[in-house]
Amino acid sequence: MLKALLILLAGIALGAIGVVGFALLPIVLAPPDAAVPSAGPPPSNAARDDTTDCPEHGPEVLLGTWAGEKYFPAREHTQIWRAERFSDGTFVLEFMDASTPDTVESTETGYWSYSRCIYTTVIRTLNDKPVHFQEVYRVHHVDDRLMRYTNYRSGNTYELRRTQ
Repeated sequence: MLKALLILLAGIALGAIGVVGFALLPIVLAPPDAAVPSAGPPPSNAARDDTTDCPEHGPEVLLGTWAGEKYFPAREHTQIWRAERFSDGTFVLEFMDASTPDTVESTETGYWSYSRCIYTTVIRTLNDKPVHFQEVYRVHHVDDRLMRYTNYRSGNTYELRRTQ
């Protein structure tokens, strides 16, 4: 049994080495002066372009209940949301349509973290179904009443106001 397990592990290791070697083959075979293909610079947005100093607050400034609203022109839709962040690093985020603000359309739960300029969420459930998404934001401003931040991926900027 042990011999079979060792053979299996050796095969996995050799397979991984082969995959990495095959992936690096064009780099190794390219002449030293060959141009390296580039995906180009990332798209510009407020998250990437902000060079201001980071807010100097700890994560406790984000605890509690916050609310936001944003108009999305492409969908001609105003969405409102309520975020509640807890000291154990979990959150609940509820989304509503501005025309029916008392009706929750969707709910996300997961984990959050904050360190100076970077606010991160790991979404673990969407409408009670297991998922695994991560979003990373650049925090432009945060104090005990207001948080303004931009999603690195989408470029959307949001504002939240503390409600409790």
